[in-house]
Amino acid sequence: MRLALSIGFMALAFPHSSALARFDPKEIFQKVAPAIVVIKGTASEGEPVTGSGFLIREDGLIVTALHAVAGADMVTVKTYDGRVHSVNDILGF
Repeated sequence: MRLALSIGFMALAFPHSSALARFDPKEIFQKVAPAIVVIKGTASEGEPVTGSGFLIREDGLIVTALHAVAGADMVTVKTYDGRVHSVNDILGF
């Protein structure tokens, strides 16, 4: 899988709390957990850089915040199934 990180921001809008009542937290976790990734890297000074993100496309596009990869020379992503991948590109928007 070719991985690329997209630096972006996301705004969430939540409906009225009564609409949320029909969602079970366990069900939500089971549906979204496979898309969550751990991002690790090493900054030019040798300091570790760590963050998180989530897959938005099957080809490996991941959305994260800039601080997760800022200054990192080498970045890897660990997926839900435990596999570790090198990041090929970092895109900024």
